[in-house]
Amino acid sequence: HCLEMPHVAQLTVAVIFAALHIAIGGLFALADVSPNPVSQRFLATAHSEVEVKAWGFKTLIVLCINLLSGFWKLQAVPIMIFAFWMAYIYVRWQPYYFEWVNHIRTGLYTLTAYVSFILVVNVWQEQDAYQSGIDHADLLAIREARSSRLSVLATAVMPAAMAVGMFVSWLRLYLMKRLILPKFRALDLISASSNQDLKNVHKFVDEYEVEIASRCGRVWLDYEDRQLDPLAVRLAEVIIKAGLARLPQRAHMVIINANFLANVQNNKQGSNSQLQGAIKLEPNWCDKYVMFMREQEHMARLQKSTTSASESAIDLVGYVEFQRNYKQVLRVHKSALYAQRNFWKVLLHSNVTFTALVHAFKRIESAKTRADRTYQTVLERYPTNVKVLRAYARFLEDVKNDPWAASKYYTEADRLEEQEGGEQNEKSNNMLELTDPTDTSSMLQRVDEKSNAVCVCNASGTIHMANKVLLKMFGYRKAVLEGKNVSMLMPQPFSSRHNTYMRNYQLTGKAKILDHVREVVALHRDHYVFPVSINVTKVSGTGTDALFMGVLKPAVEDANSVKAWIMPGGAMLCVGARFTDWFGMSPADCVGKPFSMLADEPEALNRLLDHAMTAPDEDFQAGRISAERVMITHKYADPQAMDITIDMEGTSDSRLFVAIIRRHASSSSEHLMVTDHKGRIMYITSKLAAILGGTAQSLQQQEINKYMAQPFMQLHGKWIKDPSTKIPTYSCRAG
Repeated sequence: HCLEMPHVAQLTVAVIFAALHIAIGGLFALADVSPNPVSQRFLATAHSEVEVKAWGFKTLIVLCINLLSGFWKLQAVPIMIFAFWMAYIYVRWQPYYFEWVNHIRTGLYTLTAYVSFILVVNVWQEQDAYQSGIDHADLLAIREARSSRLSVLATAVMPAAMAVGMFVSWLRLYLMKRLILPKFRALDLISASSNQDLKNVHKFVDEYEVEIASRCGRVWLDYEDRQLDPLAVRLAEVIIKAGLARLPQRAHMVIINANFLANVQNNKQGSNSQLQGAIKLEPNWCDKYVMFMREQEHMARLQKSTTSASESAIDLVGYVEFQRNYKQVLRVHKSALYAQRNFWKVLLHSNVTFTALVHAFKRIESAKTRADRTYQTVLERYPTNVKVLRAYARFLEDVKNDPWAASKYYTEADRLEEQEGGEQNEKSNNMLELTDPTDTSSMLQRVDEKSNAVCVCNASGTIHMANKVLLKMFGYRKAVLEGKNVSMLMPQPFSSRHNTYMRNYQLTGKAKILDHVREVVALHRDHYVFPVSINVTKVSGTGTDALFMGVLKPAVEDANSVKAWIMPGGAMLCVGARFTDWFGMSPADCVGKPFSMLADEPEALNRLLDHAMTAPDEDFQAGRISAERVMITHKYADPQAMDITIDMEGTSDSRLFVAIIRRHASSSSEHLMVTDHKGRIMYITSKLAAILGGTAQSLQQQEINKYMAQPFMQLHGKWIKDPSTKIPTYSCRAG
């Protein structure tokens, strides 16, 4: 009768809804995860695999109860196995961040396992008594007596069973801490991540053991303000790096590192780069959900950032995404303009066919529709971006011939720009007292295009994009820089070795400078170098498909010194921007020349370099490699007394000497100008050029008489072409 109507329909509906309930419960268990390793939510879990497995075991227990009814032994044994397995997975993987939550959950599931064990004992004894042929009345009496004993036993032992489960959970964590943490605490945490073989410090069984050990970083100095103990955080970081070295091909291990970077070190860009790499490591469904959560967080953060009315305050990855979208709308905008241009070209012909006009109109309409659709898509994502609003206003005005709609977008862009300016001024006033002006760590989180130079390049070093600040900083035009190798922005020997560094990163995956702010020297188009603070991050892709972005800020230079970078052999690689100001020599006059040529007595500098070649690192750190009152030649003036200190820079592969030159006393050549016989400026110091209202570069080859008052402006040209042998008393030649 069960396979007849209406029972079949009822059974079908019941099976469908049961399957739907199981699926929804499994999805809820899958979503029960908090990727934030310093979450303060009591029921926050590091991963959802334990909850998904526990839901599966609960489902199997329910199915056993309903489908195996009447088969007592066959029903009770699987229930007991599943209950004990649930208790085991909580002891084994400790999914909750708070230890006491793990202990309580383990205790509860141990209690469930104990009750299922009592069930098996009861069922077994019942079956044995039933098969022994005992009289029915005696069987009822035996069953009642056994039921009373088991009830008393279960009630008395249940608290003890729960306590045993909690103790086993506590013992598991205690032994793990005693086994793992002392090994890492014995390391020098300052250099552990780079100078020691972390792979062999502890042989982690799996990535979940790494995650449990890394919870040692959850030590708060101030719980309310969420202030973590920096030493505990550093210990957790070293443990995670050891896990990465041990299990580099595990997707969940990479996700653990990404979560730590995002929520503990506040390095969103490094986290995104790690997640990009985890995609290729075959993550399971739980890991994919965590990656999906991170992606949604990034999109929400990006959407929030774009409400600031410009792209100048969004994070690194968001900046690249905005540039791609903005270039896309510019491309379709140009294609619409080209379609209009081609239409007018058709009309310029003497013989114009109706078919050609129809095709031209169709191309205009198609390009206009495609451009408008692209603008609407980008505006939906960046509704308050001034650049996009202005570009769309120009599109409405030039392509769609709708000046009224264009004026609305122009007005909105002006309003947002004015509002943004007021907000930025208020934020600047509020932050000036709260931030250290020399702190460059914010470069890791935000990109301010108005003050940061930004460069995007691929895995081979080819420049894809450079913003206006970078072009101005290096003295290049956009067409010259894009498509070239990024090594052209570096002095030797770094430029010749940069491609090798990038190839090594592609092969090994080990980065030396990614996601860290460093101070390096950059090479200007005019062949002088200047210090910059740089942060490089990987924004997308892996291997040869990777895309990198560098954010640069000019470093603060010491106005009382000038630097020269020297190879160990004594040849000068490059000099600082003020070198010409101080000594009248251009960078081209110095590059490749011996450093000793700068001195009036070259032997003084040769002895200093010889000392530097054999000196230990301690002498460099203490500033002992120095010389005082060395007479340095000037191209147009008398030699000047200088104090010189030699320092060590470069990388472990490319050691360099840096000569830090300081004036021993004030110089008379600070306001110096040199002209040729026609009165054209050949050399002028920056201070004097500033007094005349220009720069040293802009005033070169200018005639000096342009900066004189009348009547000297007109008279000076004749005087300098034919100077008299007798020096007039009140002339400049007379002093």
